[in-house]
Amino acid sequence: MTIGGELNRDRFAAVIGTPFTLTSGDGKTVVIELVEVSEMRLLPNQASYSILFQFPERYPVQQGLYELRHTALGKLQLFLVPVITPANQIRLEAVFNFLIPNGTTTEKGG
Repeated sequence: MTIGGELNRDRFAAVIGTPFTLTSGDGKTVVIELVEVSEMRLLPNQASYSILFQFPERYPVQQGLYELRHTALGKLQLFLVPVITPANQIRLEAVFNFLIPNGTTTEKGG
């Protein structure tokens, strides 16, 4: 079983280092870069992973729902949250959580 369908981890991992166009609620656009995709974390009834985007320093960021476009992934709507990295840099993070029905087997990573 692949976890996440259209939003599975491997689809994002395949495009690390590539640009996405982010459109804010007021219609402004900025190019951001996918810089990290975490490993899949598996729990008894849940799987999760996160992705981090780098963005221009001067771009004001707030937690919220954003539209993103990517040449390979198409149009996405993601809830992004500003986070501070250990290197004291601000990144935008999206976290994906999936419930796994009892007795379902999973492939790590997918």
